[in-house]
Amino acid sequence: MTNQVVSADGTTLFVDNVVVGGIEDYTLFDGSVPDVPHRPISGPLTFLPGLPDYGQVRIRLYRNPKDPGQVRMDECRAQSRVITCKLILIDGTIREFPGYVKQLPLMGGNINGTGLVTAVIKVAGPPQ
Repeated sequence: MTNQVVSADGTTLFVDNVVVGGIEDYTLFDGSVPDVPHRPISGPLTFLPGLPDYGQVRIRLYRNPKDPGQVRMDECRAQSRVITCKLILIDGTIREFPGYVKQLPLMGGNINGTGLVTAVIKVAGPPQ
């Protein structure tokens, strides 16, 4: 497998300033703002927005244990470190956010060990 920088329609992902290769597709910032019920002593029940949860970034990638970005993701996961993640989208938009790697499975049972897996990065603060 080649160590391609980008395979998800021109989007590049950096984890701790290292490019992650083999990305097939992704889902970004799937979080939400919870509803907080507010009931005054007299009056109807109303709702206010709670603190936002910025969600997770789910990345389907071809697992390559020798890819420098995937190696860095695995190191950060093992060390439980919050790191800087940066996405450069195909249109040039840059989104940066703090996050930590929750999931980066290995792939077994396939030819050459190159199969699609889903990696998960928890967004630990507001994206910029």
